Amino acid sequence: MGLLPFLTQATNIVLSNDDGWAEINIRTFYSMLTQAGNSVVLSAPADNRSGTGSSDAPATRLTKPCEFNSCPTGSPPQGFNASSPRFNYVNSYPVTSMRYGIQTLSPKFFGGPPELAVAGPNVGGLTTLISGTVGAATSAAQSGIPAIAFSGTSGSQTAWTAPTPPYASIYADLAKNVTQQLIASGTPFLPPNTWLNVNFPAVGSSSCSSAKDFRFVLSRINDAGAGTAPDVMRCGGTRLPTERAVVATKPGCWASVSVGRADTKGDAAAGVQAVVAGKLGGLLSYMPHTGKPSTGCQVCKQRHIKCDETRPSCLKCIRTRRVCPGYTEGLDLVLRFQNQVAKAGAERRHKRQQPRIARSPPESILSNSSASSPTFLAIYTPLPESQDFYAHTFFVSCYVTARRDPRTEHGFLELLPSFFDKLPSSSALSLSLSAVAHCYFGAWEPAIRNAERTEVQKFYIKALGALQLALRDPQECVSDEVLVAVCLLAFFEDTISALMSRTRMEDHVKGATALIKQRRSSTMTSDLSKRLLIAVRHHIITNALATGMPVQEVSEVWQDPEHLPSNPATLLDAMNLQAANVLAAAAQYANSNSSDKVQSDLLLRARTVASRLQIWPSLVPQEWWPVSLARELIPQEITEAGLHGDHCDIYHDTSVCDTWLTWRSTCLRVFALIADYEQGEAKSDAVLQLQRTADDIFAAVPFMLGSKSMPADMFDTAFKYPCLPGQMVPLHHYHSAAAFGGLTLWSPLKTIMDHVRHLRSNQVLFLGQQIKRIGTLYDVRIPDRGSFHWGGSP
Repeated sequence: MGLLPFLTQATNIVLSNDDGWAEINIRTFYSMLTQAGNSVVLSAPADNRSGTGSSDAPATRLTKPCEFNSCPTGSPPQGFNASSPRFNYVNSYPVTSMRYGIQTLSPKFFGGPPELAVAGPNVGGLTTLISGTVGAATSAAQSGIPAIAFSGTSGSQTAWTAPTPPYASIYADLAKNVTQQLIASGTPFLPPNTWLNVNFPAVGSSSCSSAKDFRFVLSRINDAGAGTAPDVMRCGGTRLPTERAVVATKPGCWASVSVGRADTKGDAAAGVQAVVAGKLGGLLSYMPHTGKPSTGCQVCKQRHIKCDETRPSCLKCIRTRRVCPGYTEGLDLVLRFQNQVAKAGAERRHKRQQPRIARSPPESILSNSSASSPTFLAIYTPLPESQDFYAHTFFVSCYVTARRDPRTEHGFLELLPSFFDKLPSSSALSLSLSAVAHCYFGAWEPAIRNAERTEVQKFYIKALGALQLALRDPQECVSDEVLVAVCLLAFFEDTISALMSRTRMEDHVKGATALIKQRRSSTMTSDLSKRLLIAVRHHIITNALATGMPVQEVSEVWQDPEHLPSNPATLLDAMNLQAANVLAAAAQYANSNSSDKVQSDLLLRARTVASRLQIWPSLVPQEWWPVSLARELIPQEITEAGLHGDHCDIYHDTSVCDTWLTWRSTCLRVFALIADYEQGEAKSDAVLQLQRTADDIFAAVPFMLGSKSMPADMFDTAFKYPCLPGQMVPLHHYHSAAAFGGLTLWSPLKTIMDHVRHLRSNQVLFLGQQIKRIGTLYDVRIPDRGSFHWGGSP
């Protein structure tokens, strides 16, 4: 099974089944989940309600004892174990029990709704439509709670007081592994209206007698007919095996994992399957079939060579300086029409049936490789997948579904999977995503190293055309998809502006603002719409801070709808809004002949904003605070690459580090404004605060860049990052630091550059070195140093 990257944070879970609250499977699973550090409440039927599907009825007083005499005749409709209040029964169906757990017990024990709902493990399986366990899971998913249903072939109704049979322990352990893997993937755990159906084969006395004997295979719930749309690509094909076929396969112990639609209990679309496959990651295996299966990375499979399957990036890709897409197969289907995929498969099969014709070696895989690009191995068979496939796979796996602390979310990238199952390739959103994907892929692929090449511009122009058409449609123009497309185009322009050191464009930010105004508060009622509103606000504020322009506080944009989500990142946005307007007013004052009173008022406003900003660190979780690591504990390779002062800071993860850097950048801007307006000792104090803030930003450089000084593969783990004594650098940090590190640091370092006149000379020297370093690592065009005052105070 391998070691799973489990998170240690507690997750609030409602647990139910259809076999009854006193059955041994559910009690064993409860113990496993709580031992893993989760907070669990059990809410299940008072007796066996197997085969009741999605039946639902109000709970009634018991006219007979609960199963296994676990409660007497005459007991109330709902009750609990006096010694264990988290064990609750409901004298009704599984769906009713699950709803009681979500609506009544969760607020009592968790203070709000659960984060996850699980049902089972059920005795028996493969009866999706009539299974009460499935009914409980799908009802939870339809109410917005990610859900999993578990069923096992072995066992029979057994009381919780009996000795725990081996199958109960094994099934509970396997179910816990799936649950913890999903939790470790980060929120949202599953796309909307999605549930997982997991079925375990029989437990044996000699084989399949331990949890480590089992392997999980991505499957489908129903048999595929002639007109069934393709599934996510796995093992070179676009048709997943059925649950029944997986569980029955011998030799081996194969458990099926199907991705379902909660509203139909049928199979989810290929795009949703792809998202889930990426989340489950290394938990999934490939089931044996006629011929040797290929479990290598997509590049090696398409090159028809044996992959060494080193994770997270195969050595053959690293040696040939290719971008290894890793082992998250299937993301190519995210942005394609399903009939196009089927057509491509038919064409490939037809081509294989034709007589072989000798071919001369084609030109390089990537036609626009420059003479200075690394030498690639000769490839004599054209790759069947286009560069479009690699670009989308790369961007979605490395950026969209990348691990991030959910409490840092105030953007829109993490919302994109919500649209994958209904995304036509000709839509404005799909084309905008293509432009961004090719931009990032081009920046990383060694043979390209150009984020603004022709392919990118082609998709960008197409996206603009599709967006113009959508904006003319009265219904489309107020849809979430169009708003996300505009946000993506703004994100694209911000990326290009950063990489090319250009002035930010405001057109798309203004467009998103106009769309919010047009939608009005009446359409901002869903959770997705509210999160999009937060994302647009964040865009507006970030743009205002970067350009020095004031924020026009339009009522539709800044009026909070009911129950607007809040976290430390959104609280910081609110503080940054005030800072942006003060800084914009100061810029306007500098270009006018205003009176000294205006300057005095601005100074007072700046000090007020600075005081409020200092409150923010007290609002963040304790685990967010950076931990300092002394120079003598930092590997020499890191200190030589770039260490300022006598320590560096280690953060919870890169998304948390990004949030801290955003806060520090705003503080630095405000301190610079105060220093410009103050005199004497007050001016010196402001300069000192600015310099300390710059030191804190510099202290994040080793955490984000490690020992890197030259461009490298996204998944390369040969570089070193700082870590606390006795600990190891988490594997996900190699990925997230490579993906986000340099671009995350670029903005605060540019902010420091704008105020270089206030820095110490050693700070100026370190700043110049790291600006040049990021330019080399990420192919960022460095601004002309002559346009900045590069002197520094001693």
